[in-house]
Amino acid sequence: MKAAVLFFWLILAMMTVKESHAGTKLKEAKACATPWIKGVEKVSQRVPDNTELKTHLKVLRNASYAKLVDVPHAPFAIEHLSEVPEKITSVVIVAHCSRDALWNKTFANRGFVASFHGDSRAVTLDSTVRLPELVQGLVLAHEMRHLLQHFNGQTSSPQNKAVRHLNELEAYEFQFLLLDRLHLPGYRDILHQEMERLKSEHSQKQAATMSIGKHLDKLFPDLGMHLDARKVVGTMLFLRAHFKIYEESDLFSSRDMKLKFMSMIHP
Repeated sequence: MKAAVLFFWLILAMMTVKESHAGTKLKEAKACATPWIKGVEKVSQRVPDNTELKTHLKVLRNASYAKLVDVPHAPFAIEHLSEVPEKITSVVIVAHCSRDALWNKTFANRGFVASFHGDSRAVTLDSTVRLPELVQGLVLAHEMRHLLQHFNGQTSSPQNKAVRHLNELEAYEFQFLLLDRLHLPGYRDILHQEMERLKSEHSQKQAATMSIGKHLDKLFPDLGMHLDARKVVGTMLFLRAHFKIYEESDLFSSRDMKLKFMSMIHP
């Protein structure tokens, strides 16, 4: 009898430790993702009439959380840390805060800090790159547009590049719609200068280059000197300038030009 009681308490203790460990992992995952969600809130405060962003914010506030796990031969695998959402409009947040083997597998040399995975409705976020909150909000808003596309049946695949390019175009257009309305200091002048620089490179038949110079600090004073962070902001301005060039050159054919551009940067 004593042995049975002891066994019972041992099992109970193991379950308590396991639950405590799971609770800790969930708390860490939420803490890792919180700056991104705060970024969306900050963008929404500056663009208060954008109803789509408000809807995304509601979804994010009720998000489920997961962590990356290493599964041999699987490029992407997660372990859910909270209840798996049943609604197709829900999202799973997978924020990663340390540059370890899982970071190397998921983010290193990929050139992005966020991505959407339709099969699991998961958004992965590289929280090792210290981005300004507004930038985090813009990046996450881009990925949430992919969730909306998934809900609407706009699913892409490696075999269907046309849909993938269209999805990326729409996500960038949503992201840039928000960017244009943030009233960043000197934004219009800096965007114009970036456009003129790119036009000059094109006219000389040079490959278009991204700039990560001091002009980025005027837009985002808290950007800092971390190279990866500057690349994220530099890329965003580089893409926005290209879109603006296409829009001003021929509004009617600008969408076709943008799609062609998407096929080049997302081959």
